[in-house]
Amino acid sequence: MLRTPCLRFIRKERLFIMKKIAILGSENTHATGFARVLCGVLKNDKGEKYFPELELCGVYGDKEGNDRIKNTCGFDAFLEDYNELCGKVDGVMVTARHGDNHLKYVRSYLETGIPVWIDKPICASVNDARELCSLLKKYNNLYCGGSLLGLTDEAKQAKEYYSALDKKHFRGAMVTAPVNLVNPYGDWWFYSQHLVSLMMSVFGFGVKSVTAVRNNDVTVSAIFRYDGFDVSALFGADYSVTIFEDNKTHCVPINLDTANFEKAMIAEVGEYDEVIRQGRVLQPLDEFVKPVFVLDAVKRAFETGREVEIEDFKA
Repeated sequence: MLRTPCLRFIRKERLFIMKKIAILGSENTHATGFARVLCGVLKNDKGEKYFPELELCGVYGDKEGNDRIKNTCGFDAFLEDYNELCGKVDGVMVTARHGDNHLKYVRSYLETGIPVWIDKPICASVNDARELCSLLKKYNNLYCGGSLLGLTDEAKQAKEYYSALDKKHFRGAMVTAPVNLVNPYGDWWFYSQHLVSLMMSVFGFGVKSVTAVRNNDVTVSAIFRYDGFDVSALFGADYSVTIFEDNKTHCVPINLDTANFEKAMIAEVGEYDEVIRQGRVLQPLDEFVKPVFVLDAVKRAFETGREVEIEDFKA
């Protein structure tokens, strides 16, 4: 039985406001990672739960995902319908594998005004992205989410390196990341946001256009054009960022082994916790949904063989 949201209690002379959180889409392994954080399976250096103000109160998804969470976390409050906790929780984390389900799952919750976390891809169409922005603005929801790649230590190091270098020596860059082009979860849309989010976390959101080629359902090669430089991209390799200067090359491989994946899961929940506690978003809405418009442009580029301008969407 659900307890009242926003349960207040005193602990260690500090006022906690307990937030009831639901996860929607257990088929994604990210859902298991977040459940481990929220249930306190993963603990900090003091042996304590990372975010004591956040409590998992319900999970919606498929049997395999639900069983994985139950076996990993000892959690068993599973939902029959994704709208079941609408009006009864303080936040939702949408982790459905198919991006077409993200807006569908979150729409009713947005109307209650609660903060939302949405996994990659934020949406699987620009129309859904536009509607999502409209609803976020209408109901004044706090939001965050997307790819975990920008939160990795290596991505932050690459960003710091690029920001500090003398741009007169900068010649361009390359970003690589895995892709899955044929799958039941939206094909191109399923995994491709990782590369785009990684690129924009390092080089910014000012990408103007893209050319791309799809290679036998295995890889996509692309060139993203910024003002004054290009970023080459290979969707279909391991994670990396390479920065080319006139006299040297700086390559940053990104390691997502089990330990680093868990660290990223903690960072993503931590970002959501920060948004809730501070009562403010961490990035403009335009940037939050920008990957959707970039991925749509890449898809049109490899389908038509033409350079495609990326819509400068303003939320």
